[in-house]
Parts: sequence; structure tokens; C-alpha cells
Amino acid sequence: STTKTVTGIRIDRSGPTTTATVASPNGNGWYGDAVQVTLTGADNLSGVAATYYAVDGGAAQSYNGAFSFGTEGTHTIDYWSKDGAGNVETAGAPLTLKIDKAAPVTTLINPISPDSGWFVTSGIPFAFDAVDGLSGIAATYYTVDDGAAQTYGLPFVADLSNGAHAATYWSVDLAGNAEAKRSFTVKVDALPPAITAARTPAANSLGWNNTDVKVSFTCTDADSGIDGIAGCGPDQTVSSEGADQHVQGDTQDVAGNKSSTTVNDINIDKTAPSLTGAPTGDSNGGEWDRGAVSIAWAGDDGLSGINPASQPANSTITGEGRNLGASASILDKAGNKGTGSVSGINIDKTAPSVTGVLPAGRSAAGWYRDDVVVGFTCSDPALADGSAGSGIANCPADAFVSGDGADQSVTSAAATDVAGNASAGKLVTGINID
Repeated sequence: STTKTVTGIRIDRSGPTTTATVASPNGNGWYGDAVQVTLTGADNLSGVAATYYAVDGGAAQSYNGAFSFGTEGTHTIDYWSKDGAGNVETAGAPLTLKIDKAAPVTTLINPISPDSGWFVTSGIPFAFDAVDGLSGIAATYYTVDDGAAQTYGLPFVADLSNGAHAATYWSVDLAGNAEAKRSFTVKVDALPPAITAARTPAANSLGWNNTDVKVSFTCTDADSGIDGIAGCGPDQTVSSEGADQHVQGDTQDVAGNKSSTTVNDINIDKTAPSLTGAPTGDSNGGEWDRGAVSIAWAGDDGLSGINPASQPANSTITGEGRNLGASASILDKAGNKGTGSVSGINIDKTAPSVTGVLPAGRSAAGWYRDDVVVGFTCSDPALADGSAGSGIANCPADAFVSGDGADQSVTSAAATDVAGNASAGKLVTGINID
């Protein structure tokens, strides 16, 4: 017999191999967007008839070319091929894709502004809470006043100066998704407001006023400003008399810082002092003086006291007359003027006059034959102001001349007026007795 050769016999007992090609994930093993998946089958004999894949253990799907896979989360893709001989590849390790396309969300925990909107301390607590539902938080960042970005760790305290500060914060997840930046404002006012006081009118050089004193306040605050409800002061008018009075003014800024100031030593005396005069002179011990009268002045003030510089000198009444007087004025330390006067001063400086009266019975030749009784009359002259003098207090008694002789004389005793002025004795001459 002859041998028959049969050709065209093709045998392939080995399954094909398939490789998957994807871009590399980031350093954390995550993708932030859809992933392009390329599957490549190879078979050295019968060739690749078809390539398949299955997502997360699901139904097989025919691979018809590179495809985009963008389902978020962690997913596995099994893949395999079938060759022309019908050999089916046993799927190897699946392709694992971790996809997170959503940015994280960061919540501000601190600072929570007080009701006033202002903090009164420079140490402000900062705290953030970041959440990401898939890949997780890689880091949270913040900036203050456009400064360099800083990585947030644990809660911390920012030492901020007075004024308004802009803070920005955001987070980045492990897939590289960056959150849109958020911002908030921190306003710090750690300084109390300034309050100054002014009093009108100012006290005099002795520290006193004799009118109402108005105390006004001025308040300023460079940061949060003055609280309109708390106000400034308030302005006050002190009208009551008294020493060592005071007025306190208070203020508060919007942040709650408080300040106060006190105006002390408000001394008010509106009452004039009193002034009394005491006369001293050559008095008869009654209501008449026979010389100049000196008035010594004494002031009294029950509150501010007498201003020593205003003490009046003694007044001197030098004239002559009835109901004479003097007046003067004095100041207290507040500047109030008091006046005083003394009246009813009677001054008689002139001595009375004495007139001798010879009796009748003298002869034509001018001789008496018996003892002679010389009588005396007295008068008090008018005063310089035209009023009557003080009047005669004592007029000399009659004088007796009894011996014979020619041209004898007699002198009376002195006459005195009520003021105490005494006249000289009156000499009566030409008495002839035989």
C-alpha cells in the first residue's frame, strides 16, 4: 500500500495572554478622574479571537477597544482573551482602579465670632474639620492675610494683631482633588478705648469755681469703634456747692473692652463771703469818739475760705459828724465778692467853749463892794458836717472872789462834752472889789 500524507492539521493547546494598560495612579494609589483602559491580547498560534472583561465580578463584556472607566470608588476589572483554537485564558490578577473625582469639604470649627463680631484677645483658636467620602483627606491648608500656605495639623492658636484679618482654608484629598478655597474674617480688638475728659470752666488758681462746672468726655477706638449703646461719658454738669466733688465717665467699644476716667477736685462755691467791721478809737465808752476811728475788717467763708490776698486794710474814719461809716469788700477763694459796712460812728473832735459871766452891781467906775460870784456858761460847737455837737457833759461851777483888790481874776475848771473833749479853764479878769 502506499502512504497518504494529510496536511493542514493545526493544533493549539495553549491559551492566549492578555495585558492591561492604564495610566499610573498618583502616589497615594488614586485617580482623580476617569481612567483610560487598554487591553491587549496575544496568541502565538491560532491568534486572538476575542477579549473580554468584567467589572467587580459582573457579567463579561466584549472588549472592542480602549474604554474610559470613571465610576468613583474602588473597583476591580477582570480581563481575558480567547484564541482561534477556542482556548480561553484563565484570568489573572484583576486590574484595581481607585477613582475619586469629588473634592473634599472643610468645615470651620473655630473661631466662632462672638456676638459683637470682635475678639478681645490676640490668641485666636483655629480648628477645621475636613471630610472626604472616598479617598480621604491628604491635607488641610490655610493662609492668614495672604501669607504663605500652611499645613493644618491639630487645633492651634493664632496670635493676631489688632485689626481685621482675612483667613483662607481648603483641603486636598488623596486623589489630588483640591477644594475651592473658603475664607472668613477674624477681627481683633484687644485694646480698651481711649476716654478723655474736659471741664468747663477751668478752676481758678486756687482750685475753685463759683459757677456750674460742665464735664464733657471724648471717646475714641481705632479698631472696633465705640459701642453706640454704652456711649461715652455721659457728659455731666455739676451744679451743687461742695469741695472735692468728682465725675466719672465710662465707655465701651464694640468688642466689649471698657475704659473709664474720673475728673476729681471739682470745688464749687457760689456763696459770697461775709465781712464785718469792728471800730476802735478814742471813745467815751459810749456812742461818741473824739478822734479818728479805725475799722478792722474780718471776713468769713464757710466753704472755700477767704482769699488772703483780698483781705482789706483797716479803714480810717477821719472826719467829724454824726452817723459816719465805712465799707469794704473781700473775696473768697472761689472769687465770690462779699461786702461789709459799718455805720453809726459819731465823732466830735472839738472841745466845748466856756464863757464867764460877771454879776450885776458893779459901779460905774467898775467896782464891786461885796464878794463877787463869777458864773460860767458852756456851749458845744456844731460838728464839721453841720450837725450838733455831742453836747455838754460838765460845765464849770461858779467861782467866788472875796478879797479886796483891783483887777483880780479867776479861772474856771474845764468844761467837757459828751465825747470827752475838755476845754481849757476860762480866765475872767478885771474884777475890782473894795
